Amino acid sequence: MLVFREQRIKPQQQIAFSRRFGPLRIHVLNDFQLAGFPDVLIVSNIKEGGTPIGLGDAGAFWHSDLSYMEQPSLGRTNTRPMTRCPRH
Repeated sequence: MLVFREQRIKPQQQIAFSRRFGPLRIHVLNDFQLAGFPDVLIVSNIKEGGTPIGLGDAGAFWHSDLSYMEQPSLGRTNTRPMTRCPRH
């Protein structure tokens, strides 16, 4: 895992970067796509008003990247912008 701290990228930039690793695939769970950007799946354990803002168990079985597909989207496994970080 590589971590690039203090990066503020726009969805278009994340998508462009991810495409450098190959074509992207839209995730089968569309409940947590970023509005206007179906290529971006929101992965989060945060709830607002009791409702999850993203796919909370995405890392539980390591399938948020569609790695179970015959041709997984390699770019999706490589980009995970973190907008909120827990304190140490």
